[in-house]
Amino acid sequence: MSRRAGAAPQDDIRGEYAVEPVVLESDLPYRQRQLREVWRLMAALYAAWKGHDSAGIFRASSTDGRGWSPQEHVAGVGTSHGPALVVFEHRLYMFWKGLGDDTAIWWSVTRDGQHWTDQDTAPSLGQGLSQFRTSESPAVAVFGDRLHLFWKGSDDLGIWHASAFPPGRPVDGRERLFWDDHGRLDYVDPGTGGSFDYTRNAPAALAMQQMYLAGQNEDNDGIFAWSSADGIFWDPEQIVDVPGVGTSNGPALVNNATTFLGEPDKLLMFWKGAADDSSIWHSSSSDAGRNWTTQRPVPNVGTSHRPALATWGEDVYVIWKRNDAGLCWAVFSPFAGDPGVWLHPVTRDPVRPGEPKIPSVGTSHRPALTVFEPRPAVVGHFHPGRFGHATHR
Repeated sequence: MSRRAGAAPQDDIRGEYAVEPVVLESDLPYRQRQLREVWRLMAALYAAWKGHDSAGIFRASSTDGRGWSPQEHVAGVGTSHGPALVVFEHRLYMFWKGLGDDTAIWWSVTRDGQHWTDQDTAPSLGQGLSQFRTSESPAVAVFGDRLHLFWKGSDDLGIWHASAFPPGRPVDGRERLFWDDHGRLDYVDPGTGGSFDYTRNAPAALAMQQMYLAGQNEDNDGIFAWSSADGIFWDPEQIVDVPGVGTSNGPALVNNATTFLGEPDKLLMFWKGAADDSSIWHSSSSDAGRNWTTQRPVPNVGTSHRPALATWGEDVYVIWKRNDAGLCWAVFSPFAGDPGVWLHPVTRDPVRPGEPKIPSVGTSHRPALTVFEPRPAVVGHFHPGRFGHATHR
């Protein structure tokens, strides 16, 4: 079917016991930049990916943005696609599609970044909702006080959605997420025209002052962007076609670190080219996803899937699968340079083809990347809000 058309409350940036700061409106950009740098000192990059020659999920972290810990296997889990990562209520959650013909969505959570709970299905058994099923990687973002999960249907081209409230006390010693608003976006009852098809593969999700989705069109290689004021209601009239672009794997979204409170959201989008084009392309929007710049390629990089990006301080870090099984990573600063010129995280020189590679790791699918504080701060957990970091999957 045809569908085209041409503020949530912010997270608390204080610690649990901190005194509420007095911030003049004229000082907000400066204070936000300070908070981002404090967050960078307290948190770390966390990456996860499916193995190259196995169905296992592996993870690694970087505390300085210059190197990675040795990869560790997340025990007892398996997938046929790449996982998704998100930070919710001071915990790091990972979601993934099951292995092979298993279309269920599974999840696990950690408080310290190392020890993961036993895998659970979404929704938890006994919750009374039909099990969420997909043929692709899920997408996840936190908006307001809810965790939002999006996925392509297992046997349809629709986008499905559910949201979860903060977890309560563990049940039977296990963490539980309780889901609400489960359904297909823009669902129409049978007999009245059917539901809209939206995407050929996994969507991308991003939370800023609004919620955003992006994906590959259901019937061609084009890319669409979609916004919602509350993350629950998605109006098809808000869908925008990104002009003159094409992909075979779907896009990734990340917040532009130059966005400040009260300004329209600034978004960056990256994607693999269409068909046999292994280039990574990018476009940006400075008006909350309504208009997008002409696509440009990222020099000296190539991929067989979409990249993953996360904003950490005033930098944006990116990891991507090479045309072989290797994983590369880079950094760029929207404040200091062109987001289409990726830099070596150590030398800060422009990346060269095939470099820099994360040593001794490999994947057969898209990776995931986020920023997480695995330990409590002195005055309670610190979280800088949506403009301090983002998760892209």
